[in-house]
Order: sequence, then C-alpha cells, then structure tokens
Amino acid sequence: MHRRGRPTGALRLSSGTVYTLGRSAGADLCFDDDNVSRLHAHLKEDDGAWVLTDARSANGTYVAGGGGEASTDDKRARLFAEARRLSPGEPYVLGVGDVVFLGDSHAAVQASSCTPAPAPETEGTSARSARYAQELARAARARGPVLLLGASGTGKTWAARRIHDDSGRQGAFVALNAAALPHDPAQLRSTLLGHKKGAFTGATHDLPGAFRAAEDGTLFLDEVDSLAEPAQAFLLTLLEQSGDLLPLGGAPGDALGRLDVRVIAATKAPLAETPLRRDLAFRLADGAIVEIPSIHERREDIPALVRSLLDELRREDGAAAPFADDALEACAAAQWPGELRQLRGLVRLLSREALEEGRAAVRAADMRARLEAQARALGRPRTLAREEPTLPTKKPRALTRDDVVHALEAAGGNLQHAAAALGVARNTLVAKMDAFGIERPGKR
Repeated sequence: MHRRGRPTGALRLSSGTVYTLGRSAGADLCFDDDNVSRLHAHLKEDDGAWVLTDARSANGTYVAGGGGEASTDDKRARLFAEARRLSPGEPYVLGVGDVVFLGDSHAAVQASSCTPAPAPETEGTSARSARYAQELARAARARGPVLLLGASGTGKTWAARRIHDDSGRQGAFVALNAAALPHDPAQLRSTLLGHKKGAFTGATHDLPGAFRAAEDGTLFLDEVDSLAEPAQAFLLTLLEQSGDLLPLGGAPGDALGRLDVRVIAATKAPLAETPLRRDLAFRLADGAIVEIPSIHERREDIPALVRSLLDELRREDGAAAPFADDALEACAAAQWPGELRQLRGLVRLLSREALEEGRAAVRAADMRARLEAQARALGRPRTLAREEPTLPTKKPRALTRDDVVHALEAAGGNLQHAAAALGVARNTLVAKMDAFGIERPGKR
C-alpha cells in the first residue's frame, strides 16, 4: 500500500477470503484519504487468480498494468496518467507489478506476487493432465485468438493468465466478463474503446478502453457465451478492427489505429449451442482451442491435486493438516459439481479446521459430512459417488415449473448458473421460463 509515494503497509492475501479496499476503518486495506470511498473496491481469488472489482466508488479505481515501482510522487503521477479507469463491476485480474490507484494518484496498491507456484491446476500424472499442459504451452506459443472450453470452476481465468504469462507478450492482461458488458451502446463503446474528455457528465479526462489497455497484451473475454445480442456485432467489429473504432465522444482523428491485441475467449458450452451469431463464433474459434479438463476426466489425479493444494496452503499459513489416506480415497470417489474451485475451498476449510481442533489429519468422515452439507445447502444431488453404476438407464424427466423456480432461487436469479444446474442451455431455460410464465430477473 502506498500513500503519496511512501509505502505504508503490506498484506499477504489468503485464498478464499474477499478483501475490501476503502476509507472505512473496517476495510481490509484502509486509506485515510478523502478521495477514497468508504467502500471503494473488492479483491478476491477466482480460479487461482486475484481479481479486483470497483465497488461503484465516487472517484473511480484506476489500474496501470505492470507499471513498475511506484516509489515516488513523480513516478506515481506518470503511472496514474497512463492508467485506465475500471467500469463499476468490471473484473480486473491482477498481475505482478500492477499498480491500482484509488480515487487519485496518491492512494494506491501495488501487487508484488499474485499467483501461487507450482499451480495445482496442472498437477497430476494422468494422460489428460499431460495433454492439458501441452495444450496450454501450444496456445502460449501460437499466434491469433484462443478459445477456452470448460465448466465453471475448472480454472478458465487461471488458464488465460497462464497463456498470457507464457506467451512473452509485453502488454497487460485485461479481463472482461462478457455477461456484464453494458447493453447501452454508448456505455459499451466507453468500456471497450474508451472515451474523450467531456463525452458525458463526469468525463473529466480522456480514458482508454479495455481494448487499448490490452495493446501488445491480452484481452480475456470470460463467459463469452453469455454476451448480449446488441453487443455481438460491436464486438465482431472490434475483433476484426474494421469499421467505426472511435472512442465515445471522439472525432474522426481519434480513431484507434490497428492494435496488436490477442483475444482469449472462454465459454462453458460449445459455441454452436449458444446464442452467439455464427460469424462471431467462427472468429473466436479461429485459432488455438484448449479444452480444460473436468475433475471427472482426471479423477486419478485428485490425490495429487489435494496434496498440491495443501502445499499451497502451507506456503500461505505456514502449516496445513494433511489428509489421511481414507480422506484422499473419499476425495477421489466423490463427485465435484463445483470442479476445482469446490475442491480447493473444501481442502482449505477442512485442513484449517483440523489444525484448530488439534487433530493430526483430515478424516474421510470429515470429507463426507462436509460434502453432504454442501449438497443440502445447494439443493444439488448427493456429491459422494455411489457404488452402483451412475449411467442413466432412461431418459431424464421433463423440467417442471418447480424445477425452474428452485434453480433460479438457488442461483440468485443468474440465468447462466441456473441453466448449468439444470443441465440445459441458457436459451432453453429462457424458453421454459416463458412457457411457464416465469418473469425474467430484472425484467419489468
């Protein structure tokens, strides 16, 4: 943490914790600065990376990607002039050296280490894990776009960051959640292409958009399968770098020149099964394609994954209770609907609980009790594997209105998550909601 060029403190981040940044005395990263909002931004781990999000602060959150040491007022002023403002709710994946400014060029956070190593995402000796590591290395070496295919929780953000880091590209890694991109054309243009001073009330100076911020680097579009229809044509124009590439409020002379930006897109479903227009889908898939394996595909690696996660925890906490052999067997036998994200959270929770309770190791009974509690809380089927075959012997029953309502409630109204829980495509869920007369969240 920095205040007017001087380091004022440091915080070692712990996985599984959401940190708050702001002026409030209760903030995890607290700045006594009137230009910083009481609750200014959030910082949390997602798929093995640390993600920063502006919390609708009054004076904004700005990021200088890989900006270097912010040790003096002059250096900080230079970095602030080059930084871009995050849109409210826009996720930004922190990298080593990134400088985050809260409100002005005086209060800032600089990242010195962002990802653990070695990474458990590629841990294991199975043929599937080996092929995954090869695909990541091949994608990093290749030119052109990359498409990541994988279920929620498998580590798509981590994979995108790994490809960027290993690619040798010198620019920033900029992450956008496609589902959260604005529907309003002006706001969308400002987010992607930036805006000029005076373009709208509150636009006090020029700001680059995400595309320019990723010049010589990587633009990561997560959940691209959820991209709203109005934004699809605009995004295609942007990817092709053709047509109107003016920032909001810009004159013809302000049009972006041709930029060297590598695009990595991530999707939970094959693009043919999504509402994406075909020309955009083909553009996104016109390059390296990496299929991120589920835990089910590399079940034999689960014990190694658990041990790697425990090593990661020991580096953070200084100690971690091991898993007994029967607990490792229980992990390998379990189903993991939340994928690696669920496994990571459970390993950390149970290991810390065992230490606090003075037990030598995590037991299989602890694993089973926790998995059953999660299944009840989430309204999902039992997560422990059954001894009898699990292949369906008959067609699944048709969805009822209660199925749809319960899935929406469990997902907090998120259509994509509810569709995934029901095992159907998002547009299928929407069609069912219309047929049952269920109002879409946020629609009036």
